[in-house]
Amino acid sequence: MAYNKKQKLFQLEELSRHQNISRKYLEHIFAVLKKEGIVQSRVGKNGGFYLGAHTERVSLLRILETMEGKVAVVECRDHGHPCARLSFCPGNIIWNEVNDSIRKVLASKNLKNLATQEAIRTKCDLTLRRVNASAASRGASRERSRRSP
Repeated sequence: MAYNKKQKLFQLEELSRHQNISRKYLEHIFAVLKKEGIVQSRVGKNGGFYLGAHTERVSLLRILETMEGKVAVVECRDHGHPCARLSFCPGNIIWNEVNDSIRKVLASKNLKNLATQEAIRTKCDLTLRRVNASAASRGASRERSRRSP
C-alpha cells in the first residue's frame, strides 16, 4: 500500500492475490490495523482500505507492536511479566541493550523507508504486472464467453 501511491483504495481480495496471503488472514490484520488508526476504510462498491497516516509517520515498531504486542527479546523484559530475578540477573544489562537496540532500529524505520527500497520496489512492480496481466486475462476470457453463443 505504501509503495503504490497512485492507488488510494485497496481491496482485500486484490491485496490477497498480490501478496499471496489468505483473505481471511488479511481481514484479521486489517481489523487490528484499523483499530489502531494505521489504516482506514471506506465501505461500498468502490470501497477499500487506505493508509490512515503518511507513510513516514508509521514506524515499523508501531506496526509490530500493534500486531504482536510489546517487543521483548526475552519474556522477563516484557514489563507485564516482571521476573523475580531481574535485580540480580547477570544477563539483564545485555538483554536491556539488545531489546533497546531492536526497538530503536524498528522505531527509526517507517513504511516510506520500506516502499523506497529498490529491491522491494522491483518485486512490487513485477508482482503488480503479474496480477494485472492475470486480471486482464480473466476479463478477456469472460468477454469471449459472453460473446460466444
